[in-house]
Amino acid sequence: MIVRFLQEYCPTDINGGVWYPIDMSRIFAMLLLFSLSFISTAHSQIAGPVTCDSAAEGKIIYNEDEKIMQFCNGSVWLAMGAGGARTDCDVGSGLEWDGSEWVCTVAFDPCSGSPSVGTTCADGSIYAGTTVGGVPMYAAPADETGTFTWATVNQNNPNAQSLSDGQANHDDIVTNRPLSNYPAFEACEDLNVANYLGRDDWYLPAQDELDTLFDARNTGDFSGTFGSGWYWSSSEYFSLSARNQRFSDGGQNDPLKSDTHAVRCVRR
Repeated sequence: MIVRFLQEYCPTDINGGVWYPIDMSRIFAMLLLFSLSFISTAHSQIAGPVTCDSAAEGKIIYNEDEKIMQFCNGSVWLAMGAGGARTDCDVGSGLEWDGSEWVCTVAFDPCSGSPSVGTTCADGSIYAGTTVGGVPMYAAPADETGTFTWATVNQNNPNAQSLSDGQANHDDIVTNRPLSNYPAFEACEDLNVANYLGRDDWYLPAQDELDTLFDARNTGDFSGTFGSGWYWSSSEYFSLSARNQRFSDGGQNDPLKSDTHAVRCVRR
């Protein structure tokens, strides 16, 4: 087929019965037009926001706004021409050609502005309300798998006793203690290592923050994601015990750190 195509569209000379192309640039141009003729007209241009994901992998489109062909590799749109794609955009953002280079664009986030408690954000976390200083707080969409002890050792952690600032409690344990001795904290820190939902600021909530989650447990997208048992907070009571909360009725207690309870991580 390619040979017939070349013979039909490329001028040739005959030398000993063998034809050969004269104008190679014309050949390459014809080949490009030939290959583009197989692109589905359904994907010939962008009619609106198009997500490049596994479902769109392999698709080639013509971006009419930017006058450029684009190819989806399963995660980002790659330019079929000058410039190169970026892979450093934040979760939930898009990619746009500004005429000279690819730039990251901010996608609409349901949690921008003043979201309702229980709203799922663009990154997949769920808005839970506010924490210290009125700062927005977001929770993971599910509990960590299994149950965890608060600690496997009895140590006094005076800088991890805040009832309101779970980030401070968490940072104190992570910075000053062997994390393997503090499984409930380790569960949230594992999310940071994994860059879960594109974030690395997850922590075990303080008692007041855990109470905020309790209040939101049946609201919006939180509904059905919490169990009815006890959840750990990051607030230590003293060397042998830490504070927790039961999500069936909101009851709070300060059991031994060796007890096992559920963990729901949050971030700001």
